[in-house]
Amino acid sequence: MSIFHVLPVADLVVGAVYGAWLGSFFGLAIGAVGGVVGAILGFVPGSMSLILATLVFQHQYSKKSLEELRQMLRDPMCLAPNIVLLELRSRGEDLERELPVVFDMLTDPNQSVA
Repeated sequence: MSIFHVLPVADLVVGAVYGAWLGSFFGLAIGAVGGVVGAILGFVPGSMSLILATLVFQHQYSKKSLEELRQMLRDPMCLAPNIVLLELRSRGEDLERELPVVFDMLTDPNQSVA
């Protein structure tokens, strides 16, 4: 889980609470509607950071060669191995070749879970 996953949830909660608080001045029903509307209005901008970061990574990775992508995938400091895998798949590459690398990432005790 990263900050990009926390932001939409946090914004959803803040939006729901703030919307319910504002709506409660006009009655209980309006407070409930305000909470729902606030949750939606909070979640959408919070999700934009994840969407924009994914698009930036995809744009950067689309310029790399297949060998560069494979080297990035094997690098323990790779920020987004899932997006590297998606880029390889979008180019029609067989991802079965990368399963040992992914398995090593999943079972490495030194790999952070962030």
